[in-house]
Amino acid sequence: MKYSDYIYYVGNIPYQLWQMERIFRRLGGTPLLPGYEGEVKGVCLFANQINPVEPNKNIVKVLVGHGTSNKQIMTWFDGRGKNLYDYYWTSGPKWRAVLDHFGHYVEGKEVKVGNLRFDWYFQEYTKKKALEIFKIKDDRKIVIFAPTFNRHTIEHNDAIFKPLLEKYHVILKGHPIVKVNLNRTHKRLKVFEGDIADILWAADLLISDESSVAYDFTITGRPIVLCPPIATTTFVDDDKYNIMKHVPIYHYWEKEDIVEKIEEAESRTDEVEQLCKDVFWYQDGYAADRACKWLKKIIDERFT
Repeated sequence: MKYSDYIYYVGNIPYQLWQMERIFRRLGGTPLLPGYEGEVKGVCLFANQINPVEPNKNIVKVLVGHGTSNKQIMTWFDGRGKNLYDYYWTSGPKWRAVLDHFGHYVEGKEVKVGNLRFDWYFQEYTKKKALEIFKIKDDRKIVIFAPTFNRHTIEHNDAIFKPLLEKYHVILKGHPIVKVNLNRTHKRLKVFEGDIADILWAADLLISDESSVAYDFTITGRPIVLCPPIATTTFVDDDKYNIMKHVPIYHYWEKEDIVEKIEEAESRTDEVEQLCKDVFWYQDGYAADRACKWLKKIIDERFT
């Protein structure tokens, strides 16, 4: 028997599956994107809130998700996921609280895997590799600017780019499904279109909006500045899980000084470290190990 015959990675679009890449490398399996017509028998790992297939004894349905954040996209959970999943992989107390908020019945179905993206930080992608990718040779600090769907923040905001480029190397990483028209060039401005896990850990500082990347970056204990949209939402009332309570907020529409916000962020890294401990079960690089161990066990029990 091969485990790869019983594992399916389910998503709307390929980037949602990236965080499970280390599991795929070890155990194999089949990506299940819209249009797949083959027979399915085994464990389906749902990378997004997709309405699962009807109850079927040949399928074990696991909601994994593809990030921990405050984004309003999580309203997709509301009323649509009740009792539809057999198990939930959770990254930490915050993700569990979000699931509870939207009516998922997690009790007895929870598998505490941890944050799969932390494995890259501890085991694979070093700052040296990222410097090689971008051919950065001087010792200026590196800022990764990773907004989600807020194109205005990128396309029309000299208040962010001009002061940053005076002092730092800036790597821009937009959301995979958002087309950005970057109306500027600079020798210290790079644009990256691959998986952000390949470069995230090279940053000395992260600037983001509502992306789950900001929560991922807390494992580094390095400074974070958020520049969220004018209207923003969090689904969990407990402030200890809300990154916006623990890092500086830059309001680009009020013409604030981004450099001042960076200086503030550098003085609040102790809050970033504590946030990581509060939000995630584990601060290590073994999430894929826990996931693979569980997958082998459930496949052995159910399909052999």
